[in-house]
Parts: sequence; C-alpha cells; structure tokens
Amino acid sequence: MDGNSYKMYTFIRGYCEARKLYNSLLALPYARLMHEGEKRKSGEDYLIHPLGVASYGISIGLNTDEIIATALLHDVMEDTTSNLNDLNVSNEIKKNVQLLTFKRNLLLTKKEALQCYYDAIKESEVATFVKLLDRYNNLFSMAQVFTLPKIIEYTKETEDFIYPLINEAKKRYPLRREELNVLKINITSLINSVEGMLEFIPESERTRVRNKKTSEIAS
Repeated sequence: MDGNSYKMYTFIRGYCEARKLYNSLLALPYARLMHEGEKRKSGEDYLIHPLGVASYGISIGLNTDEIIATALLHDVMEDTTSNLNDLNVSNEIKKNVQLLTFKRNLLLTKKEALQCYYDAIKESEVATFVKLLDRYNNLFSMAQVFTLPKIIEYTKETEDFIYPLINEAKKRYPLRREELNVLKINITSLINSVEGMLEFIPESERTRVRNKKTSEIAS
C-alpha cells in the first residue's frame, strides 16, 4: 500500500475496532488482498477507491457495519477473481455486493442493462447508499483520469440513473433524508464542475462524442 492507502486503511480499521463492526473488520483485509497490485488510471493503489467510499460514508453518518463492509467489497467481484462464496461476511452483505456488481446482459442494450441494474439496487437500502457513495468518489476523481468520452458518458449516467435513485431513496428511506440531501448536494456540485470544464471544449467535439456514446449505449 502507498502512504495514502495505509493512512485510510489504518483509520478505518481503528474506527471499526472501536465500534465492533465485525463484518467490516473481515472485509478490510480481504479487500486489501484482492485489490493488491491493482492500480487506478491515476496510478494510485486501487484499494484507495473502496477505502475512500467507506471513509466518505463514515464522514456523513452512513456508518453501519453493513454499509462499510459493502463499500469495502463493492468492486471485488467485478474487478478481481473473487466470487460470492469467497466473501467471509454475512449473507446480507454478500447480497449487496452482488447487487452492486454490474454484469452486461448481451440480450439487452447497455441502457436496458443499466436500468435493470439500478432497479435491483433501489430495492436495497445498503446497496443504494453504497452506490451513491461510490458515484461521488468516482466523480471526485474522474476529471483527472477519465477520457472525454468517459466523462460525458459518466455524467449522462449520473443524470439518468443516480438522481432518480436518490429521489426514490427519499421516498423509501425517509429517516435517511439528511444523508441523501448531503449526497445529492455533493454529487451535483461535482457534476456542475465537470460541466463547467466541458464548456472549454468545442461544441462540435462534445456533440460528436455525445452522439457516439448515445449510439453505443442504445446498442
């Protein structure tokens, strides 16, 4: 682990030990093991992403054992060789990790597959909040590492699926309205920053990329 990853890892471990969050204490070293050697496009240890998702959840009060453990494990089945039976956590957390693992159904267009994915996530409170925390973390770092097509695609996906997910969560989980408002404000702030950055790119280029991505998503 690099220095930043180590600091975050140590903070989360101490927090979970103090609060006796047993699933999270099991998830933490497993996530470290499975993401070992994996790098983000920025060159950072990949582990810094799930650590960041969990840390952000802690900072805004989304600090249950289920949310933190799921945040730590949310990419292990999508990005590593791990499978559901390998996870040494509760069945509830396994279910949420599975919900957050996007697998493309080739019988569906990408947009249809994403709709199914988000429809399943909204049925779980834990998966919903981890997805929103994950989206914030990725939006925070995307301007530095995403290509222009990926930025446009990710921004569009946020508008099409993440905002509706927040609105649905407000209906389903009214006791979490304050946390949802914080998430929406922070996500919107990042989206606005990205859209401001895109204004410096010629309109013809933005239109070309949007049309290309729209065609790909519909196929």
